[in-house]
Amino acid sequence: MKNQKSATNSTDAALVANLFLLAVGFVLNVFYWRNGFAFPLKCACSAGFATLAVVNATFAFALNRPNRRFYVAAVFGLLCAALGDVLIGFNFVWGAAAFGVGHLALIVAFSTARRFGRLDAVLSVAIFLFAAAFLNFFPGISFATPALKSVCVGYAAVISAMLGKAVGNFAASRTVANGAFASGAFLFFFSDTMLALNVFVGRWAWTDAACLATYFPAVYLLAFSLYLTSQESGNGERSVEST
Repeated sequence: MKNQKSATNSTDAALVANLFLLAVGFVLNVFYWRNGFAFPLKCACSAGFATLAVVNATFAFALNRPNRRFYVAAVFGLLCAALGDVLIGFNFVWGAAAFGVGHLALIVAFSTARRFGRLDAVLSVAIFLFAAAFLNFFPGISFATPALKSVCVGYAAVISAMLGKAVGNFAASRTVANGAFASGAFLFFFSDTMLALNVFVGRWAWTDAACLATYFPAVYLLAFSLYLTSQESGNGERSVEST
């Protein structure tokens, strides 16, 4: 009875922490928009979702949830995304590299729940073919150097695999957590598509706004999904079973 009460208290504390950090993230994002996308506020928003991910993993460990590799890989991936937010303001390639490593870590995390299989591969390839066609044939798209284009194509392959794996997991096991991960991964992919339009086409002002309007919701949703996963695994659902 005492252990059950302690677990209930920890679960309640996790929910309160999530609601608080999500509210803080929302407020910071509003200030970020209203202050001309100031870099310090961007860093604060990034620190918010990184903190949310760490907090949720800590609660999962405290509650002895299964498959710790999932939480470690997911947190590492989101920390890399936060680092990418900082680096991309100074060097696009460094920022893309940090995000790419983060996506690889998220693929590892999703694969601890369910091995990377045929469905994931088919989805990933289909998404990458779309991304590659966009980078090669979209009207007006231009890269400063062939090397930069190669970086973008490589990055597209990685984020396509992340989205394909997340959608594949949801198709195989339609839990709320898997749905949230798939939604967050899609928003991340869409945000990066808008970023590419803004940086390499540069015809429309709305692409920058669309990128920023979907990026932070994407990463905050991914971080919040760790909480959902912890709750579902505590209830015996199959979203983070180790394989």
